[in-house]
Amino acid sequence: MSIDTATLPGLTLVQLNAGAALQARQDRKYVVTEALLNDVMGELAPRLAVLDLDGERGCTYETTYYDTPDLLCYRHHAQDVRRRFKARTRTYVGSGLVRLELKVKGAGGHTVKHAMDGAAPWLDGRGRAFLRSALDRSYGTAYAPGVVPALDAVLRMTCHRTTLAVTTEPVRVTADTGLELGGWRLRPGLVLLEVKSAGPRTDVDRALVRRGARPTSVSKYIAALGLTALRHDRPRKHQARLLDRWFVPRGDRVVAGAHG
Repeated sequence: MSIDTATLPGLTLVQLNAGAALQARQDRKYVVTEALLNDVMGELAPRLAVLDLDGERGCTYETTYYDTPDLLCYRHHAQDVRRRFKARTRTYVGSGLVRLELKVKGAGGHTVKHAMDGAAPWLDGRGRAFLRSALDRSYGTAYAPGVVPALDAVLRMTCHRTTLAVTTEPVRVTADTGLELGGWRLRPGLVLLEVKSAGPRTDVDRALVRRGARPTSVSKYIAALGLTALRHDRPRKHQARLLDRWFVPRGDRVVAGAHG
């Protein structure tokens, strides 16, 4: 089985961003079966559209996460530090486009994403200047000047993403399959969903919950490092059980270093 978008109208990237750019948003994550997702899509089909890029209703991308030698970003996320950040480059395999992203926590716990298109596939001087500027705008002097220069590649992730939009409200849903991160991969038949909106729960969330799905706070980056030898502290017991249910080991894909 796979994600069935054949009957949904297509959206261009410009149309998607016009309706649901959501650079400042609330996110809910779910891990569900492809069958459950297709059932939800069937219920909501009159209000759904799918991102269509030149006839492709999905894309493969590679993400490289950056952290300090002592894994400051990982530790701040694992400890739920309020002023935390995540830095990554994302390469869209089909087009070769590279985007550098910095995700921070804004007012009210909203996720705020700063992005620079046309970035290098590694963290170069221009990219570090962008990260420093975005960090300063977000958190002032909370992070010392030496943090950004210390960032290096620690983890690579690949997946195939299908992006859905609700046409009646600013809601975006990303569905990741074939997810490989660090030394692990998502079990076949499972989908990692993220429902992104300006406010709290949406009709998509409610349709998922009616079918027994529950939101989870496990992030891809934290999950990968929590399951590898890089971890500084073990995941909480309930998270460890969930990770064991969702992921199976594969070859180690941790990145040893970075360019620039």
